[in-house]
Amino acid sequence: MINNLNLTIRVLDMTDAGCCVMRTTAASTGEAFWLPRNGQHATFVDPPELGKLNVTIVSGWLAKRHRQIVGDAAYEDARDQRRARQEYAAPVSVQPTQPQEAPMAFEQRDNRGVLFRVDPEKRENDRWPEYEGSIVIDGRKYYISAWVKTSEKSGKKFLSLAAKPAEEKAAPKNGGKPKAAAEDDFIRF
Repeated sequence: MINNLNLTIRVLDMTDAGCCVMRTTAASTGEAFWLPRNGQHATFVDPPELGKLNVTIVSGWLAKRHRQIVGDAAYEDARDQRRARQEYAAPVSVQPTQPQEAPMAFEQRDNRGVLFRVDPEKRENDRWPEYEGSIVIDGRKYYISAWVKTSEKSGKKFLSLAAKPAEEKAAPKNGGKPKAAAEDDFIRF
């Protein structure tokens, strides 16, 4: 991720909306490019003047869109990431097909599991799992829950998991005694 950059530039042309500029460092490509004038994404330290050098603060996302600022490798990486996001977000075209047999029910295989993201609107509080699913181990099914957490030491994100057997029933709150037996313990005289 690229943070804001301070650039020394020469102003070549100006309009009300932007400035045609060129970087003045040895690493620059010598190609001109446009920057918006004093907006939230590019800020000129001094008012821009034609032919004068100026220092400009450019936001990271805008810098990634200019090969002249970040160089060929970073520009290509950013372009590839944008294309991948666009392809992922593009709708899938579905071709009409002939009716097929009904699909078989999903069957979990041994030592395999699935996790599904819980809709944020359905989470009752922050302790509610962010993911829920199931796994089959040695032929026995378990329900699993997962929370996304951040390590206090490294700051990296990880998944915290909890599992319980699918056959396990909730224990009664009266200490495991049947309800009738619990009521018979107390006899009024």
